[in-house]
Formats: sequence, C-alpha cells, structure tokens
Amino acid sequence: SQSEEAATYSLDVDTENGTPSGRDSNVSDAADEGGVPPKTNDGDLVEKDLSCITLKIVLSTDNETGNTEKSNGDKSEWRLTRREDDDSIATIASGGSLGPNEKHIIEDCVAPGVYTFHVSDSGGNGLGEAGRGGYYVIADGLKLGVSSFFFHDEEMTFTLPFDGDEYDGDKETACADDFFLAIKTDDKPAETRWNVVDNESGNAVLRGGPYALPWAVYTKRACLPNGSYTLNVVDSGGDGICCDYGQGFFVVSSDGETIVDSNGKYGDTFSTDFHLGNRTSTDDSAA
Repeated sequence: SQSEEAATYSLDVDTENGTPSGRDSNVSDAADEGGVPPKTNDGDLVEKDLSCITLKIVLSTDNETGNTEKSNGDKSEWRLTRREDDDSIATIASGGSLGPNEKHIIEDCVAPGVYTFHVSDSGGNGLGEAGRGGYYVIADGLKLGVSSFFFHDEEMTFTLPFDGDEYDGDKETACADDFFLAIKTDDKPAETRWNVVDNESGNAVLRGGPYALPWAVYTKRACLPNGSYTLNVVDSGGDGICCDYGQGFFVVSSDGETIVDSNGKYGDTFSTDFHLGNRTSTDDSAA
C-alpha cells in the first residue's frame, strides 16, 4: 500500500527553497475525495461561510519526474496565483524542482477570488508518462478538476466560492473541463496570444500568451459559468502558427465536446463563439 507521507503546505509558507520528499500517490487513486455539492433534504444547496474557503490541491509525481538519469534533467515546478482587484496577479504559493515519487498537498483557508494553479515540465511529458502523475483541486469538499497528463505547461483557473448552481452532474469533476485548450507553438511563440470574452459583460475572463517556448504544447483548463463566450486567437506576425516557422495547432473542447480543431492556418486572427450550458458553436474566422 502507498504511504500517506507527503509534502504539505499552508499557503502563507515560503516554498522557494524546494520541498521535502514524500511517497508517490497516483492521482486517479486519490481522486475519490470531493463529490457533489451538499444539499438540504429539500434539494436546495447548502449555504456556506464565504469568508473562509477551504482549498486543497494534491500533486503527485511519478518515478521519472525530476530524475536527471531518466528524464534528461527535466525540471517541474508549480505555483498558485490569485487575480487581484486591480487585475494584477499575485503569487500565493510556489514550489520548484519537483522530484520523483513525491506527493505534495497545498491546503489552506483562502479568500474569495479567481485562482490559477500552474504546473510546468521542461521535458514536455508532464508529471509522468501514461498518466502516472498529475494533480487535482478540491474547494470546500467539491472536486473542481483533475489532470492526469499534460505536456510542457498547464494552468487550471477557477473562481472561489464555486457557484453550486453551475454544477453539471459530472461524476468525476464539477467544472474544470468547462473549457480546455491545447495549443502547440511554432518557432515564434511570442507572436501568439488568445483570450476568452464573456459576451454578456464584454470582459475577457481568460487569457493566454505570449508564450516563451517554441514547438511546445501549452494547455489550459477553466471553470466557467454557463453562458455565451467568444474565443479570440491572435498572431502578431500575421501568419498563424503554421507553416513557415513550424507546424503548430490549437484544439478547444468543453466537457469532451470539440469546439475548435485548428491546423494553425488562420493568418492574424481567429474567432469563434461558443456556449456553455445549451452549447452550440459558430465559426467566424479570418484567414
């Protein structure tokens, strides 16, 4: 059986100098925590104290993560950030140089806000091949999202407190598959950026790029309320992410349903509307 020993952090702890080692715990095995939002006998959602939201992030590595003999010196790091009222980004906690067979638990009481968990791997195989490493996020006992595999860099964005009315009944996660984007950069990653605009408010609720690594795969997961949105992808060089400087692409899905599957040939701008809830999709792209 697996040991329960793990590196555990309070969110006000400085983790810049590395982390102690624990034992490996496969995310799929540990992901039984969390479940449906609590309800009264009448079926109404239970109101919670919003002044203190219990946030827990469990991150596990496999036996090759950070093992220089097996992974050619790959470096894996993580950080948790919060968007402030002035739209600046504050780092709440971070950890670097993850080692093999480690389990890290980031847990504390946090204030309401928009949070992003960011994890990266310089070797491009996430926290372990074949889904042997990964992470999951729980807020007030509700599992918001799970990721068992990514490539070079992944972010998961969620708003706390989570609006239980958005819960879609998914048995695995509550919302982090509302929006999923995977983008592979070409030889000029700094030219590529994107955003998602809430069509009701007109505000950009998600952003990505410009990117640093060429020919790298970046992924983004996010919890979004039901509604109408527009995805905009922009290339400042005017040639998309294909083909003179390498074959890039991007794919967008929601709850496993593909919204966009692009080969990167979009010129300077690509836009498409999509809906969460009663979803449909309409393309309005410019080549």
